[in-house]
Amino acid sequence: MKISAAQGVGGAVCLMLLLSAGCVTVPATLDGGPIVSRLTTLDGATRVRALGPVYEKTIAPGGDSFFAVRPLYSELREPGRDRRLREYAWPVGSVKDFLGERYWRFGVAYGLDKDIHDASSRYQYVLFPLVVGGRDGGGRRYFAFVPFGGEMRDFAGLDRITFCMFPLYVSTRKGDLKSSSWLWPVFSRTRGEGQDRFRVFPFYGRSVNSGRWEKRFVMWPFWSSVRYDYPGDKGGGFIFFPFLAHIKTERQNMWMAVPPFFQWGSGDGGKYSKFTAAWPIVQKVRGPVKKTYFFPLWGKKEAGRDRSWFVLWPVVEKRQTTRSDYRSDQFRIAPVLSIKTQRAWADEKAGIVAEPPVGRYVRIWPLVSYSRQRDAATVRVLDAWPGAQVGPSERNWAPFWTVYTHERRGEAREDEAFWGLFRFRRGGNVTDTTVFPLFRYFRDRAADRVEWTVLCGMFGGRREGLQRRMRLLFLPVPLPPADDQGLQDDNP
Repeated sequence: MKISAAQGVGGAVCLMLLLSAGCVTVPATLDGGPIVSRLTTLDGATRVRALGPVYEKTIAPGGDSFFAVRPLYSELREPGRDRRLREYAWPVGSVKDFLGERYWRFGVAYGLDKDIHDASSRYQYVLFPLVVGGRDGGGRRYFAFVPFGGEMRDFAGLDRITFCMFPLYVSTRKGDLKSSSWLWPVFSRTRGEGQDRFRVFPFYGRSVNSGRWEKRFVMWPFWSSVRYDYPGDKGGGFIFFPFLAHIKTERQNMWMAVPPFFQWGSGDGGKYSKFTAAWPIVQKVRGPVKKTYFFPLWGKKEAGRDRSWFVLWPVVEKRQTTRSDYRSDQFRIAPVLSIKTQRAWADEKAGIVAEPPVGRYVRIWPLVSYSRQRDAATVRVLDAWPGAQVGPSERNWAPFWTVYTHERRGEAREDEAFWGLFRFRRGGNVTDTTVFPLFRYFRDRAADRVEWTVLCGMFGGRREGLQRRMRLLFLPVPLPPADDQGLQDDNP
């Protein structure tokens, strides 16, 4: 009987639905290669997979779980962190629940719910760039339809935005700071919190922050000026675009010609100096931050204990970041090579101590990647994601192009190719090798047990101690016990 392609796809979909619904009972241990398997991972989790990289369900000892029907849907649950993440044909959509809050996104629509357990909590939804709606913390509902009119609350860093036929009229509020604009950005007036702003753009504008600064512009961008009233750093400056700019305060004195391309000056009593020519090509900074750039050919930068340099930016780059408890070194030749090493770090009065690496990541894109964290290591072939590894791509897409993996956890290791077509596992006294559906060999030295099968069990044999069994055409064949002396010679 012939099976059509449609019937095959339909059967595969049915298998995934039955597995996810729990209608098909999978044995405690099953190795059906890329078709279906249920095995224990090196981390002790129970993992069921089917149809190669398409179906996966994993339950960790601590209660965390992961489920996926790739690339349509995946779900990660972490009860201990009160976290649940669902992704729909990523990057099309995702829903994240964390500590009682929910964040969601589908295409250009996104939103949040500040408490999914409270029907009256604050929420917001956005269909960018046309619709914004929701309910604020005080229980007041709001809605806006751009550009016709409406009200937005807790949006874009502002408490409230009200508009009508934008840009005809728009009003904003943040705390006591209120702003009104007509024919935005032409006419604008802002008052509150010690600030007073007025603008008729681009002809004239004035902004005052009492006790801090006063800024003006005339025929922007041709003329603008500033006066600072900060204690210990009073002064001011101007920009006469595109010819000259100058700023002088109690702490710095900087000049610019053809701003921003040529800049020079100093500050902090001569402890800081800066020179820029044909910005951003030539940059030289001395002081707490030291920087020398001949962009994009070569450059280096030092800021405290952090170091970085580049050659032919962004192709070749190296960064060293030091914190109170670790140091991270990164090197890349984009997009082919990436190397990252992390070390434990202690900054002691007597000196600085750097321990051996506790983590390392190496990738030769798109061929192979290697990652290690203490006594756990993973090798993958291929690793086709063009940027740094990110959770959504790892969960939803990476299994499709990962044709080989090597994992090590302490003394245990596992090698797998083509989603279980080949698998080799070794841990303690147990060795298990499978070439599905041709051959499987299993050995447990502690139990003095050996098993082998050919063609999914059509032929096989088993020895446990002195007891032996054979299988021919799936039928058991009795064998006499093995000779004890011969067995001892076989296993010194």
